[in-house]
Amino acid sequence: MTRATLGFTGLLVLIVGGLSAQAPTLKSTSKSTSGITGVPAPDKGGATEVLQVGDYVPEFGIGCANGAGTAGGPNDMALGVTATSMPAEFFLESVSYNLWNNISPNITNLQFAIWSGGGYAPGATGSMTSVPFTGSGFFTVSLTPRLPVAAGEAPGGAFFIGLNQNQRNVGFSVGVDSSSGSAGTSFIRAPTCGASAFVTLDALGFPGNWVIRAVANEVQIPVELMTEVLQVGDYVPEFGIGCANGAGTAGGPNDMALGVTATSMPAEFFLESVSYNLWNNISPNITNLQFAIWSGGGYAPGATGSMTSVPFTGSGFFTVSLTPRLPVAAGEAPGGAFFIGLNQNQRNVGFSVGVDSSSGSAGTSFIRAPTCGASAFVTLDALGFPGNWVIRAVANEVLVPVELMTISFDDE
Repeated sequence: MTRATLGFTGLLVLIVGGLSAQAPTLKSTSKSTSGITGVPAPDKGGATEVLQVGDYVPEFGIGCANGAGTAGGPNDMALGVTATSMPAEFFLESVSYNLWNNISPNITNLQFAIWSGGGYAPGATGSMTSVPFTGSGFFTVSLTPRLPVAAGEAPGGAFFIGLNQNQRNVGFSVGVDSSSGSAGTSFIRAPTCGASAFVTLDALGFPGNWVIRAVANEVQIPVELMTEVLQVGDYVPEFGIGCANGAGTAGGPNDMALGVTATSMPAEFFLESVSYNLWNNISPNITNLQFAIWSGGGYAPGATGSMTSVPFTGSGFFTVSLTPRLPVAAGEAPGGAFFIGLNQNQRNVGFSVGVDSSSGSAGTSFIRAPTCGASAFVTLDALGFPGNWVIRAVANEVLVPVELMTISFDDE
């Protein structure tokens, strides 16, 4: 093949058909191996399947560039892949690629791009996203938001992924794997070097595959989750009740349990947020306060279930979003009925929780305070203080994970 420089000269480039190809020996001392054995991190939202073709190890790089990387652009490197298990519309959740060398001092942007799969060459340009370009070697990028492959963009699952750099004062090269054999789906478009339309690397005399890959993921269909507020009364306290001395330095343990009924929940569900009112007597000794669940067996709180630490500094209203959510186990809320409330188990701590008396008592507010003589749960009504604890929770259906199929395109 006739070698022509097309105006480009460089001590470290062999010009073939106007496209520069860096031989392995010219870059072996600075060739990075980081990331060779790795694969893109799976999406935490669902199951993944990583498919890789070849060894993801580049033998050389190809791109239109002078030796300094200060001319040669624009460059488009497109790799044809086929998503065999995806629906008509899906996402790329992570992308990976190898920048060989000629990282231009002028470069200000590099895009990971999608081209439609119409015909046997890249078609219309689709979604694009900016990706790192500093240095040479391997790059893996988790995409947030994910990069959509639109319906009709990948007929039969076939489309193109790759890199786009549109600055004329930038030249660079992308790694090519030649040891695995060519799939014939690696294209380059570099007008400055004479390739005004996409042409395969094979046609240029460099059979191989771009070291570029992506992880595809099905479109996630949001699951509609029902929520229900569990509350008794108007959530406005008129007074507070608890076992405590005046300083709040004695009186514990205290358990305040409010009976609620989840009428719209399945047998197993979560509490996603909890709220409560601390009235006063916030002890200087307190080191922990728990939001607790008790089973709904009978007409009083049963076995203690899930618990989580919640704020206790100061008095007033508190709302806590729970991460992770607090589970209400199957069988713990028969007929949806169970108890929520506060647990404080220090003997040197006394405090009180707000009580709503203006709404009338539902008879489901219990206290257990052995120091004050209530060794077992007893209702506020029985103590002469009818009312409802100012405690509530937001229940949420169990989230059934959406199975997301993923596939990795890796054509080297």
